[in-house]
Amino acid sequence: MQAAAENVFKALSDPTRRAIFERDRREGRETHYRAQPQALAPLIDWMSVYGAFWRDRFDRLENLLKRMDK
Repeated sequence: MQAAAENVFKALSDPTRRAIFERDRREGRETHYRAQPQALAPLIDWMSVYGAFWRDRFDRLENLLKRMDK
């Protein structure tokens, strides 16, 4: 239990994480969060590169398996 509390305080001590909590909007028991999709651009770029890489690898594997079946 103490470790969990320490993790929470450690996370909130980080200025970036604390800013995320400070931007949330509370209405009673509900908390509304807002996302900034442009912040995900580096992740999307990274995923597209590896997506193309794996599509190519699976296409090659499929071709190899078809040739082996003949």
